[in-house]
Amino acid sequence: MRVIKLKNLILLIILSSLVFCLSCQPAEQYVEVNIQTLSTAQRHDINMKIKLIETAIITFEMDNMRKPKNIRELVEKGYIGSEPKDSFGNGFKYDPVKNIVTSDTFQEIEKQKKEPEKNN
Repeated sequence: MRVIKLKNLILLIILSSLVFCLSCQPAEQYVEVNIQTLSTAQRHDINMKIKLIETAIITFEMDNMRKPKNIRELVEKGYIGSEPKDSFGNGFKYDPVKNIVTSDTFQEIEKQKKEPEKNN
């Protein structure tokens, strides 16, 4: 009885894979779409982590009646588990004077955008 169920399961997996493969787009289109999706997902990831840090800062400020000195203090006091990194492995910075959280990745992109302007 178990052998029959296992054979049916294997057959179902093979048929599902075959149907999936037949419905796929050509590789060139598939890769291009994934690169665009990944880029959007990375931007979303960075923005979500900025919101996470901003929420931790607000909670810290309510509990301690002051702003944290940096993101490291949020980690040390347990407001976030570890210093967040984006999907590129870059970190985030917090400026307590301006009360702004920035992404190292976004800053680098902005810097690269301005470099061509300087060369013109």
